[in-house]
Amino acid sequence: MQTIVLYAPQFGNRLRYVAHWIFVQRWGVRYAVVDHLEDAPPGAVVYGAQKDGCFCIPDSGLLAEAGCRPHVPDAVEWGGVPLLYPGGGMAYHLPGDLFAAVFYLLSRYEEHLPFSPDKHGRYPPEQSILYKMGVLQRPLVDEWLELLRQQLAEVCGITIPAPQYSFLPTYDIDIAFHTLHKGAMRTLGALAQAALNVRMGEVGMRLKVLSGTLEDPFDSFGFMEGLHSGAGTRPLFFMLSALHTGPFDKNIHPQHPAMAAVTQRIARYADVGLHPSYNHAHGEVLQQEKQVLQGVLGIHLGQSRQHYIRFQVRDTPPILLAAGIRDDYSMGYGSKLGFRAGTGSPFMWYDFSREAEGALKLHPFCFMDTTAHYEEGMTVAQAFQCLADMNAHLRRTGSKMVTIFHNFSLGTAPEWDGWARAYAGFLNGMQ
Repeated sequence: MQTIVLYAPQFGNRLRYVAHWIFVQRWGVRYAVVDHLEDAPPGAVVYGAQKDGCFCIPDSGLLAEAGCRPHVPDAVEWGGVPLLYPGGGMAYHLPGDLFAAVFYLLSRYEEHLPFSPDKHGRYPPEQSILYKMGVLQRPLVDEWLELLRQQLAEVCGITIPAPQYSFLPTYDIDIAFHTLHKGAMRTLGALAQAALNVRMGEVGMRLKVLSGTLEDPFDSFGFMEGLHSGAGTRPLFFMLSALHTGPFDKNIHPQHPAMAAVTQRIARYADVGLHPSYNHAHGEVLQQEKQVLQGVLGIHLGQSRQHYIRFQVRDTPPILLAAGIRDDYSMGYGSKLGFRAGTGSPFMWYDFSREAEGALKLHPFCFMDTTAHYEEGMTVAQAFQCLADMNAHLRRTGSKMVTIFHNFSLGTAPEWDGWARAYAGFLNGMQ
């Protein structure tokens, strides 16, 4: 395995976090650190200094700081893409501090600064630097790393194999059934509300489902199983495990026989994670939900995705870690498609309270069906073209595509007409 030598006069936790992610996690190479410039051999990566025969990257000073100070980094063009933290001049091989730029986006630095949350208490994508720069749907960090890999080969003769692209389809089961298994009170209430609002087509549909003459429109579980039978990729499902119903938690109880049967059926061909209820600010609630779902499955669960993508970078990770969750798949936006942290590849949460890498691995997603349909107002064709465009970027940079679909978008509800067919075509193209 190749070893890259990195010169850094100060090798603190922030630089260690970035270097380990780039060299080890993304590129699969070793690296060694020297803190005296004379010890940097030809072909070394030199940070914050210049030396002939080495690849020199300017140092903006961000990685030597502690805490978060309010600021918005400037950008400069590099190889056709914007690079944050410009500086260094002609003496450097890069026009900006790449390591600081990677840290800023992966640590979600901007989300630790004061912001105005949306109605669900989330960080709004419109306040992010990537949205304001118009590059939210590009994996900017992955593009930087590909440029760096190419330039290291050109300047220093360092050949680093291109990282391998991968794809993971994931599903959130928020509402397993539209009509069935809701209990008498909820069923009668839904029928009455539809009738009062003169939605007679819905009334007729519900009655047919209840009588067994029509399949529940959200029951696409056989369809999803068929999609993945014989496929090379094992999907990942997140089951909403709310123990009480509410405005945002409309699934049936995870221990209900019908829900337990669905969960156990999924676990036979897919991996399963926890989809905590909407309100779980207190860790006790999450722990209870996790224990119940583990009882249904008979296995330990170490993966989660937050309902409505209510992931707060400062507060959510400690709650998940205390509950035994080590992998979370909420690193994306619920209201915009794209790359919240500028990458499709997983990375570790950075804990600013300790100024150190945390124990929670964050897995980004870039596409969610409900975001495309409800928030972005896309047609089926527009949504899947956007998905294809982002996937092309990820393939080119050797990163990872993670998608989120729901059982109801792949069912027979009229408002989702055409989505199941388009998704089946997309999956077939990924094999």
